[in-house]
Amino acid sequence: MRSHVSLFAATALLGMLASASAQTPPQPPGKPSDGQVRQDIWRDGKGMLDFKTTAGKGGEFEWDPRSRTWFFQRGFIVTREGGLADQPQARLEVGGLAIYRWTGSGWSFQKQLVTFNRYTGIPSPSDDELLKLAREGGERVFRQDLRQMTKGLEQVVLSKQQLPRWHNANSLSFWVEASYEYRVPSNGSVVPCTTLNEVRIYRQNPQAAWTNASGLGRKVLSGCGAPGR
Repeated sequence: MRSHVSLFAATALLGMLASASAQTPPQPPGKPSDGQVRQDIWRDGKGMLDFKTTAGKGGEFEWDPRSRTWFFQRGFIVTREGGLADQPQARLEVGGLAIYRWTGSGWSFQKQLVTFNRYTGIPSPSDDELLKLAREGGERVFRQDLRQMTKGLEQVVLSKQQLPRWHNANSLSFWVEASYEYRVPSNGSVVPCTTLNEVRIYRQNPQAAWTNASGLGRKVLSGCGAPGR
């Protein structure tokens, strides 16, 4: 009986220790200053005209349980020359995140991630124009899903998480969230469905109209009736 009790106690102790080790440790003190972020991103400033951290936000802390490490990310926007020979006034704004890792004694800069880019100083599509292009190009954007929409494409809005990204001055991608009633091909049931769809558009030159909206991919956000759809 003693051996059973000892084994139970040992197992319970190990469980308590594992639970304690899985808990999130306290958030590290302080964070990289905006000045430090600028220094790490700006470096020699080659090709850059301006730098600013994201207004109204102070950055975010994130605990990674896999590596058991704290990370900190700070948003920024860098302005560069547009690089368009016939549009000298063009500028390219690049939004990103500066990623830092807590070493135990301080924050260490790890990398930067680009989250969006956009041209300024040249004609750009409005939000309403983007949504119109997505709807008008429905056959190419939503493809086979369009045929399974029992009430048609009910709602389309621009994504607030995925911002437009320019490939060059005459082509950009944007993301829309589409909601509709969807007929599941495998069983015929009709269910609510919300997807995130990437749309790419083109134009001949900065003065031309945007055309040829095409779908590049989609991701289920909710519903749609089947795992992975």
